[in-house]
Amino acid sequence: MLKRVIDSDAAMTEDLVAYNIIPLDAPTITNAIVSLPEVQAAVSALNYFMGLPNLPADFSLPNTRTADMLDFLQFVFGFQKDNVSNQREHVVLLLANEQSQLRIPEESEPKLDEAAVHKVFLKSLENYIKWCNYLCFQPVWSNLEAVSKEKKLLFVSLYFLIWGEASNIRFLPECLCYIFHHMAREMDEILRQQIVQPAKSCNSENGVSFLGQVITPLYEVVAAIKSLRSFKL
Repeated sequence: MLKRVIDSDAAMTEDLVAYNIIPLDAPTITNAIVSLPEVQAAVSALNYFMGLPNLPADFSLPNTRTADMLDFLQFVFGFQKDNVSNQREHVVLLLANEQSQLRIPEESEPKLDEAAVHKVFLKSLENYIKWCNYLCFQPVWSNLEAVSKEKKLLFVSLYFLIWGEASNIRFLPECLCYIFHHMAREMDEILRQQIVQPAKSCNSENGVSFLGQVITPLYEVVAAIKSLRSFKL
């Protein structure tokens, strides 16, 4: 019986789509997690919202879901597909876990409580907030109370997408904060447009790539410094 169900799931898509816990990019009838109200609420909260610039008509999406804010960030900054899938699951799990500690949504279309989003936001960006305070910098938001739920989720998603692709640079937390600070400001500029445009910081003649345009140059500098220090010893 179980084998027939699994085979039925596999037949619903041309290729098996890898996932960690929640199959967000592939149809399934065997994974009960996707039917939990708090998970449904978290997935819904990440959906494309009014105010996000439109994605190009040819932007590729799986048939199992609609566009969300991580798709927007992927197009803008050129994050890798697998990283986007991993961080989508990551953010959904963080939100669902926080929501479950407050209450289980009972609406026909489950919604996240503002408090759940705010807690995930503060926990995820705690180090960035401390970094800004230490350097007497104004964070990318001028008034946190005025930041919408959707904008908080954009910031959280951007931070984890940066972290997920940062390689050894993630062991330089101040550097991650610096990258996030400037990319979030660039994102704010792009949000003012009607049609989404690739970020200049990640764009090149070879396409849009956060890894190629931001992380690789930083990694090469760090590696060169380490090599120089080893040579001196």
